[in-house]
Parts: sequence; structure tokens; C-alpha cells
Amino acid sequence: MRWRCSGGFTRGDTCRGLTSPRRRMSYHPTSSRPRPSGSAMITRSSPRSDLKKLALFGCPSVERRTVFASKRLRSFFNIPEDKICSSCKIRSSCQFVNQEVPRHHKVILSDTMRILTLFVLDACPQQLQVTAELKASVCKLLKDTMNLSSIFDKPIV
Repeated sequence: MRWRCSGGFTRGDTCRGLTSPRRRMSYHPTSSRPRPSGSAMITRSSPRSDLKKLALFGCPSVERRTVFASKRLRSFFNIPEDKICSSCKIRSSCQFVNQEVPRHHKVILSDTMRILTLFVLDACPQQLQVTAELKASVCKLLKDTMNLSSIFDKPIV
């Protein structure tokens, strides 16, 4: 199958406008096998239990982008919003309480990194008590993500 792009690129080239059913795949220069994108790799390499712990914690901030990133992560695991929002300590200051998001079938890497960054920088409100178990999961997810970045560090030709 030949890949078509809007810019005239062919298979092996990087392009944003791929018109193929496997548009999230890229090709490694030494292999003809497709390599999954970063979003697909984080769910494969990271233990799902660590991601689920992150999702079950709730929103680490009331900022809109962070809240919806957390909600999308919870929708990936089919965790009901009312279960998380009912026990949230910062519920009174949140504008998006119990608001549902569409069901997602994949973890979005930028959402995961947005959430992880807040935990790493200790930018969570004081009312939220981050357990040692959650901190360990955050560290493990961050290490896995950094290992993934070394895989994608090489340019794809």
C-alpha cells in the first residue's frame, strides 16, 4: 500500500496529512515495519495500573485544560465522573463538576504529560493529599515516558 499525503510525500517521509487508515503509524529508517505513535506506546509500555491510579486520583487542578485532560483519561478507563467528582476536595472551586466527555479509546500523550507535570512540579492544591503510592506511580510513568522519548529521538526518514 502506498501512502499518500497532501504534500506529495511517500511512505517513510513525515507528513501531517496522511490519508491512510494507519495514519498514526510512522516508519523506522532501519525497518519496514510500522512503529506506533507516542500515544499508543505509552499505553503499551506503561503499566495500565499506574495510569488508572492517576485517573482515579481526580483532577490535580481546576484549570480547564487539566480538568478535561483528567476527564479524558477517566473516560479511557470507563470511570464514572460522579464517582470521582463526589469525593473531590476542590469541587467547590471547579466549574466542570460531573461534566462528561466523549468516550476515548486511546490515551492522549499530551493529556498524560499535562497531568504528570502538575504532580512532578507539586503544583497541586494543598487540599489534595497525594499519597506515596500515587507519587511512585507518577515517577514510574514519567520514567517510562522519558524512555519512550529516546526511542523517538532519532529522526524518521
